[in-house]
Amino acid sequence: MSFNTSFLQEYDWNKIGVIVFITALIITSTVLFFKYKRSQEILNNPQVLVKEETKQIVSKISRFMELPNEEFTLVTVNDVSKLKNQLFFKNAKNGDKVLIYINAKKAILYRPSTNKIIEVSALDMNNKANATSGAQLFNPATP
Repeated sequence: MSFNTSFLQEYDWNKIGVIVFITALIITSTVLFFKYKRSQEILNNPQVLVKEETKQIVSKISRFMELPNEEFTLVTVNDVSKLKNQLFFKNAKNGDKVLIYINAKKAILYRPSTNKIIEVSALDMNNKANATSGAQLFNPATP
């Protein structure tokens, strides 16, 4: 059985190669341009990245539980050794996120690396000594 290869000889493979190369170059240039534009936007306004991260975290947590409809504070655990004396942070790791809702008096410890809520606690906002001394981030209410 023989194949007819005459149709392959009809095409100018040099032209096709150049067209493929130019198309790949245009696509690559477009992708790199938009990545550069995005990095410049982040460099000029770092809050854009923070807002996006916050939006993603809230979106992920809201899949697991109903969140209060109010302003919140998002804090990253950077040094867990300073927080180990607080029961709320007993299972915390560096990099965990704490979502704090002041009016709802609720705190949520979330671990992005595993996409799990580690702890949820009510806040005791009456204990002003800890807040003013800076000894604790907050004082979870004891049930």
